[in-house]
Amino acid sequence: MDLSIIIPVYNTDIETFSECLNSLNISKEIKYEVLIVDDGSDVKKSNLYKNWLDKKKCFKYYYKKNGGVSSARNYGLEKAIGKYIMFVDSDDCCYGNKITKNLLMKNYNIIFFNKTYSYNNVKYERQEIHSNTGEINCQDILYDFIINNRFYSPVAKIIEKDFLAHNEIKFNESLIQGEDAIFNLDMLIHLPKIYYINGSIYEYRYSFDTSLNRWKKFPNKMLSNFLYLYEKKVQAINSYLIDYKEHCIKKMEENAINYLFQNCLAIVHSCTKKESKFYLTEFKKITNQIIKEKRTLKIIVKIKILFITRLNNYYLLEIIAKIRKIYLKYFKKNWNQ
Repeated sequence: MDLSIIIPVYNTDIETFSECLNSLNISKEIKYEVLIVDDGSDVKKSNLYKNWLDKKKCFKYYYKKNGGVSSARNYGLEKAIGKYIMFVDSDDCCYGNKITKNLLMKNYNIIFFNKTYSYNNVKYERQEIHSNTGEINCQDILYDFIINNRFYSPVAKIIEKDFLAHNEIKFNESLIQGEDAIFNLDMLIHLPKIYYINGSIYEYRYSFDTSLNRWKKFPNKMLSNFLYLYEKKVQAINSYLIDYKEHCIKKMEENAINYLFQNCLAIVHSCTKKESKFYLTEFKKITNQIIKEKRTLKIIVKIKILFITRLNNYYLLEIIAKIRKIYLKYFKKNWNQ
């Protein structure tokens, strides 16, 4: 078996689900299987999935108790028999006709592509790393991962199953944020042989609300998961990028503040004043924990730190949040993760 495609599904509507599966269109020259891992969907949805898959060759359906997307992916890894693994989300599309037998015969540990982001009827292809098609030095990708938040997602990648098994790499089921990035970081620190194709194979349907809903439901866990990924990056720098440590840490601090500030605005826009002040207090704690030296940061980053750490800025944050919402909805085109 050449390829195992693992697709977790949880209450995805049947039209979106079927569109995802129809998009695969894998070449007949490749021996493949598609593992649908139903992560505890309701009975009606599960029956729809099974009926759709009933007469489909190469498709295998598994039902399990709900445990989250990481649990479903790990379950798929246990069942997969292909030499290579691909992860696809059930509400996205993957253009499998671009996968060739010749590509799989290159014997790399990881082969990865760009993704096309889709939102509000706008599509935007984001180059995964700044490079041409060809073999890529693992340290270069790790550097891009640290300072530019690239190579974060497990999708749009073909991964050698034996490489994952030999290094005991799987998804951390205790996390609700950053689990994808940590999975990729765990791969990178084992120095895989990597090949990059500068072209899109995957359409990612972007939602600004997904992360926000998690922040609203599990603020403390989201913050602890965020900090866990941050510390894992620091460990990677100390082990593999020590010559670039000062630059990497500074860039990580800037990225962290930008991320926290964006979530502050999103929360202020969608929560009550009382809820927002609770979340902002938590954001203040983690900001003070991360930032070691403000003096070297950019002015705009220092301003964002002031907004996050001074709770009396609530009303001004509320105004900025409304402006940002309009900008994201109607004007911004090159949005990404």
